Amino acid sequence: MEYSFKYSDTHSYFSDATGPKEQGASNSSRRGSASFAYSDSFEETCERYTRGYPKGTGLAKELSLQLTPFLRTVQGMKRGFTPQRYAGGNFILSNYVRGIPEVCSVMSPIVSKKFASIIVNNTASCGVEAETLLRRGVVTLALADILQSNGYRTSIKVCFATGAGNNKLSCIIDVKPFHQTPDLDRLAFFLADPSAFRRLFFSFLETKLDAIARRNMQVDYGNYGHPVELPKTEIGDKDIYLGCQDWHNQAWHTTDGAIAWIKETLKRYGIVFHG
Repeated sequence: MEYSFKYSDTHSYFSDATGPKEQGASNSSRRGSASFAYSDSFEETCERYTRGYPKGTGLAKELSLQLTPFLRTVQGMKRGFTPQRYAGGNFILSNYVRGIPEVCSVMSPIVSKKFASIIVNNTASCGVEAETLLRRGVVTLALADILQSNGYRTSIKVCFATGAGNNKLSCIIDVKPFHQTPDLDRLAFFLADPSAFRRLFFSFLETKLDAIARRNMQVDYGNYGHPVELPKTEIGDKDIYLGCQDWHNQAWHTTDGAIAWIKETLKRYGIVFHG
């Protein structure tokens, strides 16, 4: 059996993850230790959802500043002459004659036509330390910040995917559409706060699934399945996809390994480093 959930906004997902539970449903989202979930309580995780996770933002900004001096071939936000209604540039006589109100050619930013789509599978095995999840999320947020600040319109989707026997479940949340201005503190919660997975997503499984689905996914046994990759049909050829995290993935165990990943990924977008 396969279960698939998609959310176009974070509010609907949060509402489902914090809804009422059926009698007999597991309660591990509330009982997990602080060292495992990276929050003292489920209530603290909900508060971070509401207020954001500035710790993750601060670490991502620090990493961005560390990398930015070494950027070499960044294609920034383009500027060019565009017709405007207000004065300040060359007068466009042909527009004036035709009654077009934009009669002045003014140097101004041009809306970027460059796009970068990031899909992050934030499912992790229980052997992965919370600090590792935090580090990966910080690097992903820094990647998005660098792309955004250099003229790319970014889309970020966070997904969780688990398997139990022949059963699989995936949940995809659109946390930052292309047209939306990034709220880094809110993004930091979903990308870098381990409790977004180990408390809020666990609660989603406990509240959203019916009794049969919970048994199929081993939720009521306190297992919650094992990490699996997102179906290939959900990943585009040009998407930056970060797969599920297990202990054997060495890229996120150290800061140097994480930086190496971000440099390699940015090469796809014409952003390379020296030094």
